[in-house]
Amino acid sequence: PGGPIRRTLAPTVTGVYYLIQGLSSVAFNWEPDGYFQDKVATGDTLDFEDTTATGVGQRFYRAIRAGP
Repeated sequence: PGGPIRRTLAPTVTGVYYLIQGLSSVAFNWEPDGYFQDKVATGDTLDFEDTTATGVGQRFYRAIRAGP
């Protein structure tokens, strides 16, 4: 239980912009007040870190390809 969660998204496309969202509710209500991060893939995987996950029992993530 303490500290950030580190994850890897794969496969990704180099140069493509991804929006990563996370939440702890099983209702999957993807509200903008949850965790999110936007990143550009620099290879075939994309590493991200959720620093808001401290003390959270479960976490669900989704990645949206948001750019070229």
